[in-house]
Amino acid sequence: MTDLDADVPGAELVDAAGSGPLTGVDDLARRVEAGEFFWLDLAAPSPALVAKVADTLQLTEDLGQYLLSREQRSEFDVSHGQIRVIAYGMQDEQKLAEVHVVYTGSCLITRHDTSCPALGEARDRYQQLRDRDQGDAPLVLFMVLDALAASFQSVLGRLDSALDELEANALGGVVGSDDFQRILHIRRVLTPIIRAVGPYRSDLVGVLGAIHRLPGMGAGAQEYFDSHRNHVAAIHEYANDCRDETRDALQTYSSATADQQGWVINWLTVVAAIFLPLTVVTSYFGMNFSVITGLHGWPVFIELGVVLPVLLVIASVVLLRDLMHRRGVRLLPPTRPPLAIHPVRTADRGEVDT
Repeated sequence: MTDLDADVPGAELVDAAGSGPLTGVDDLARRVEAGEFFWLDLAAPSPALVAKVADTLQLTEDLGQYLLSREQRSEFDVSHGQIRVIAYGMQDEQKLAEVHVVYTGSCLITRHDTSCPALGEARDRYQQLRDRDQGDAPLVLFMVLDALAASFQSVLGRLDSALDELEANALGGVVGSDDFQRILHIRRVLTPIIRAVGPYRSDLVGVLGAIHRLPGMGAGAQEYFDSHRNHVAAIHEYANDCRDETRDALQTYSSATADQQGWVINWLTVVAAIFLPLTVVTSYFGMNFSVITGLHGWPVFIELGVVLPVLLVIASVVLLRDLMHRRGVRLLPPTRPPLAIHPVRTADRGEVDT
């Protein structure tokens, strides 16, 4: 970019007039002088652009560096009369987008290097506000932060459904060859979400008790951010519950795999029990002793080659039946009857729930 006063690529300006590309950095100074609140969204900005914006809006030097920093811990901080936030939203089904937020009371600046659909949803929600609410700066900040937090909900819901399906299959004895890798993949997606939301939640708990004393906030802002704090806490707990469920799913998968291996071992044991006597007999009569090799004639063949193997098979079957009926040995998994869901009548209202 050679001209910072012309159209600025990757810079989206959102205000009461609508949403569109920033036509020039100097336009920001005119808006500040006129007291017009605006939201500036910077997508992968250059250091020169950030420095120009910071200088135009008279931001401190450390705020410019703050906007350019990367791979930082999530936080909600108040410094030098400004609110600084590092929050995360979902970039796609697996990756997170890091968003830096600076709120001065007169403007809101967001910076992100990767695509973040949640910010687009926040812009759409902003355009749907009534005219008098579009200048409500705390409300706009709340909408942006809450949209980032809400981006985790759909992903967590799909992961939770996938875990329920995997665990139900394992309980039913249906274990796929890739189920283990699927559970590990779900856990790999959950871990960065928990790491991103956890510190941010802790900072909210410490700051939002007196939100009306923060820069640019009024008495009505407390309700917005109490709702946001509860939303973030619910998402953090949901993500932790999903991670705990992955541990349960791994245990169920391991148990189902061990059961399958147990049935295979049972069958191998049965096959060995049936053929072991026959193996012993054939090995015995296969020895080259003259007494054995001198046996000839049909009567000897019928006695040793037909009757004896049949008796051994019968003895093996009797022994197998004894193991199955008296010792509890099973060759097939027990069939599970379908789960019957009975209607439950609510005591207070007399309603029927299923």
